[in-house]
Amino acid sequence: MENKLKRLRIIKEHKYAHNAMSDALYELYSSRWDNFKEKIQSKVESAMPFLIVPTNDYCLSEKRIMIVGQETDSWAGEVYDFPEEQTPCNVLKVYDRFVNRGGYNSPYWDFIRAIKDTAPSNTKFVINNVVKIGKKRGAGCDDYINSLTLEHMNLLSQELEILKPDMILFLTGPNYDHRIEAAFGKIKTEKAEANLSARQLAKLQFSDSGMPPSYRCYHPAYLRRSKNFDRYLDIINDIIKKL
Repeated sequence: MENKLKRLRIIKEHKYAHNAMSDALYELYSSRWDNFKEKIQSKVESAMPFLIVPTNDYCLSEKRIMIVGQETDSWAGEVYDFPEEQTPCNVLKVYDRFVNRGGYNSPYWDFIRAIKDTAPSNTKFVINNVVKIGKKRGAGCDDYINSLTLEHMNLLSQELEILKPDMILFLTGPNYDHRIEAAFGKIKTEKAEANLSARQLAKLQFSDSGMPPSYRCYHPAYLRRSKNFDRYLDIINDIIKKL
């Protein structure tokens, strides 16, 4: 308990960047927080929602890219054990301390850091997830939690309106296409690179014509296991440079 209290104190004392985007997101999340507590958390054990804090560099950047992963893995445990501290502000602080500082050592975060390190200087990134509320413990999507999320706390379209990315990169793999559709609307996939199938690397065409250019590739964990990590990194870097 002492360690949990220490981690919580660090989170509460943390300050994140306040800018037009982060303030608008805070207002959005606050307006939906009662839905989370009453219509999701009261029905099933779940992680905290994956709430975004864009950096000042992202807000001021000439080119903006949203990288979208699968789902959270025991997200925001620092506040889960303290119901009175379960607030949008504290979850935003967790995001800022963890995501905006580069995550941890894993294929997923290694891939994101490599993309950021090789991107043009006028291009900045924000990280999101298709599944906004995951399991309290362990990876993988819980379809019941996700169905409640889509019904009562589907934030993704409004996040796009606020964050205004020029491109979306889904690091989800083809088996998540149905979840992308559930969150963003119908998609058609086409080859994004001559030597790869649409299953391997796709350009996504959404029924919503307002969506920015979007691509989907395998999850970085699979890319590392299949020894394709660097190959896909080079291809994606080329796509970003042409944006």
